[in-house]
Amino acid sequence: MKLTLPADNMHADMVESMRWALTTGRLQEGKIVNAWQPEKIFEAKTIGGERALGLEAEIGSLAVGKRADLVLFDFRRPCLCALINVLGTLVHTAQGRDVDMVIVEGEVVVPGGEPLRVDKMAVSEAAVTAAAALWRRARAEQAGQL
Repeated sequence: MKLTLPADNMHADMVESMRWALTTGRLQEGKIVNAWQPEKIFEAKTIGGERALGLEAEIGSLAVGKRADLVLFDFRRPCLCALINVLGTLVHTAQGRDVDMVIVEGEVVVPGGEPLRVDKMAVSEAAVTAAAALWRRARAEQAGQL
């Protein structure tokens, strides 16, 4: 099975999108099969997209000469520490909030779970403002229809 799991989907949480893909595949099959295992989903999320775009020689896995982007999870967290199968734990249980470090082309951009390139509080405040405006508009539209 050739599968790619792109990053530009409805899920803001990259790990959550792997969980949804795994669950959806298993539901379509009606059972758990080898084609729908965490290892296959992780591959689809990492090198699968690069293969589809013909970029697997440049990105998608860790190897000498490739651009090095890396996401490190904190598996010491209670929800992740039962490591019977690391990829199974990652796909079935992890969340974006479990990310401890992100490295982009060799530069640490998220140390200790805190982003360096954006003001997290400003982003949060903008999200609250946008959500409030959306709810005001939705309520006004609903009131106009009654």
